[in-house]
Amino acid sequence: MRTTTILVCGTLALFAACRGSDDNNGTDAGSGSGSGSAVTIQDVQSTNMPAGTPVSLKGVVVTAIDAYGTKTGDMWVEEPEGGQYSGVHVYNAPLTTVASLAPGDIVDIAGAEKSEFALSTDTTGRTLTELEPVSGGVMTVTKTGTGSLPPIAQVDALMIGQLSDVNNNGQRSAAWGAWEGVLIQLTNVSAFGAPKCVGSACSDATDQQFSITGDAEVESELAAFPTGITLDSCLGNVTGVVDYFFDYLILPRTTADVATGGNGCTFENAAAGGTECTDGIDNDGNGFIDCADLGCEVGSAAWLGASCGSGDATCGCSKNYAAGSSISAANAAEATTSSAVYLHDVYVTALGTSTYWVADNLGAAASGGMYVFSKPPTGVTVGQKLATLQGVAGPFPSSGSGAAQMELEDATAGSASAGGTVTPITAATVTTLIGLTTGAPYAGSLVQVGPVKMKAVGAHNQATFEDNSNAIITMDDDAFFDYGGSGSAAPPYTVGSCYQIVGVMDLQTTDQVRTINPRTLADVTTTTGCTGN
Repeated sequence: MRTTTILVCGTLALFAACRGSDDNNGTDAGSGSGSGSAVTIQDVQSTNMPAGTPVSLKGVVVTAIDAYGTKTGDMWVEEPEGGQYSGVHVYNAPLTTVASLAPGDIVDIAGAEKSEFALSTDTTGRTLTELEPVSGGVMTVTKTGTGSLPPIAQVDALMIGQLSDVNNNGQRSAAWGAWEGVLIQLTNVSAFGAPKCVGSACSDATDQQFSITGDAEVESELAAFPTGITLDSCLGNVTGVVDYFFDYLILPRTTADVATGGNGCTFENAAAGGTECTDGIDNDGNGFIDCADLGCEVGSAAWLGASCGSGDATCGCSKNYAAGSSISAANAAEATTSSAVYLHDVYVTALGTSTYWVADNLGAAASGGMYVFSKPPTGVTVGQKLATLQGVAGPFPSSGSGAAQMELEDATAGSASAGGTVTPITAATVTTLIGLTTGAPYAGSLVQVGPVKMKAVGAHNQATFEDNSNAIITMDDDAFFDYGGSGSAAPPYTVGSCYQIVGVMDLQTTDQVRTINPRTLADVTTTTGCTGN
């Protein structure tokens, strides 16, 4: 599992699912003190057992092990007969022991205690039941044999999604809670978006998630996702262990655990003349009904209403902004709210691995650019024109006292055609661009700064540059991962040298810092004219 640091992406707060356990001492020896009498996992999952109770398990089966990515070592165990309440997450077991195990191994666990884990910022009242080392001791995990995985339960995601969940503690939460820690297979699964990164920097390809039927998330904690998952994808099934971290999570063990190409999904839209957006039913089981469901507002099959004019308030009707000024109009109208919008004839100005940027025209202008928090359309290139771009436009973050910037989420792009050469804004000074207020119109736009002298290399592939008035701008790599895939741990530029930089402007919302993001290594070129320090 991963870090519990809160990482925010998009209009919804997305969180890393689990906690890293690769910082323990990796020893197998334990005191065994407080191990308690052997109980079943059903006993551990029962509310009759309080947190802090010493626990020993006998003859349980390993169902999943986290050996993927940089944070590894967690595992899940289950009673051999399977069923509800039969599984549990094991946190901070000795790494050397966990590394020697495989799914299907039979183990005894001693020196553990029950824990109910949740961050203080999780106000739902829900927790994750797990086993961790007994206070002051070290957990021991002993392999006693090899057997078969418990029966994989078939669970209807749509049925769970259509249950009531008042204040996050209703029937739906109870249904997921019964499968917490258990290896299950979901049927009737729709994807409500392409996989998105968990974290504001989007720099960990092993840490992605997408929403599914049942008001749950599928997360790539244990294995990579298959390709081809997009908004409104119908999945054949999803197999994985159930976990919890602010949302109920399904963690596939292998890429093959997510089967694409399903054909039995129901979506909340009325594009084909149906009544799904007016029937009072949560047709796709995501916890939202009719007008409250984005499926009635965005996506390739969204209900467009009768006219869809810019002032049309019909349920599910996207605001329709005219070509040539779609983005600038949306930036102005949606600055304090979020609405479904239709943009027309927009140009791609930059491409990231999981996001991209668009503009009203090939020539960049203030207020004419926008950040798109969705995976770029397949095959699209910088400079191409997208005939349409539909999604939810609004400020991120949507609340708080700091600066925000406009984003487009859950985006569906129309056909791409030839465009031309994208040219940056050249007249804006560094002082203007970096100001939280003065830089707001340039967020999402392509700009050029220089001459600027490189001052220092910072963390996370950032670097700082100073212009001749001593204003400092931070260069980041949000528009392309690891500086074009060069593999270098730091920007391949020289401290003290003079450069010209072209890049899209972005806002690091956590740090409240505006950054310039080159699209390729070629966007940073040497120049002359740097003075001062």
